[in-house]
Amino acid sequence: ERSLVLKSLKNSSDMNSELFEYFVDNGEWIPLEVKVEEKIINGYSRLLYTMVIQRQSSLYTLALILPSLCLLALDLLCHFIPKSYNEKVGFKITLLLGISVLMLLLNDFLPASSDNPPVIVIFFIGTMTLMCTGILETILVMYIGGRMIKPESTCTGTFPLYQGLLLKSPSKEINLKEEEHSPEDGVLSSLERIRRDVHLMREQILSMQSSDKLETERENFQEKMEKVVFYCHLTLVSAFYIVVFVKWKW
Repeated sequence: ERSLVLKSLKNSSDMNSELFEYFVDNGEWIPLEVKVEEKIINGYSRLLYTMVIQRQSSLYTLALILPSLCLLALDLLCHFIPKSYNEKVGFKITLLLGISVLMLLLNDFLPASSDNPPVIVIFFIGTMTLMCTGILETILVMYIGGRMIKPESTCTGTFPLYQGLLLKSPSKEINLKEEEHSPEDGVLSSLERIRRDVHLMREQILSMQSSDKLETERENFQEKMEKVVFYCHLTLVSAFYIVVFVKWKW
């Protein structure tokens, strides 16, 4: 019984030299090597050619990775906006929309199917997750700071009223009533009225001072909490990108 044995006229080194000679560079793929293997499977001779190519990373670096890192850097620098939490949240949401657009562009570059997710997909998913976490951290600081504000005192707004009562001249009705009584009674009633007004003014001033003190404490607490949250967020970002870099290299 005769059997057909397949042999390659050229070895792997010759095939590699021809590969680099005839390969048309399209700017996206780089040829690495061609392997030639002679095998006998189930009694049949086979020649197996394996061509290894690598996708160039410069395209993704310039078009996707660098813009994403710039958006993330702006997201981190947003923490230094002084005491404008509403502006911070709005700015962070705008950056999140920008990274979403880049992910839509990434969808056109990636193959339709893959067994394992590429590193660049992990990079973008992690970046978007970190930016969403930054928004939640800012909202948390705003919420905790808002919980520290006490309800306004019942005497709020009485200071201008009683200030006006002290400064305006007595009405004719009051003058007529004072004429019916003795001068001593009029003086006593006026002093009593002044005493009540001064007491209310004192309560209003104390309430305003207490509100200012509470507002100062709230701002100081928010500032300290924001620093702690920022350093924790920065540590998380650094750890994630170190893991991505190690996974990309190895």
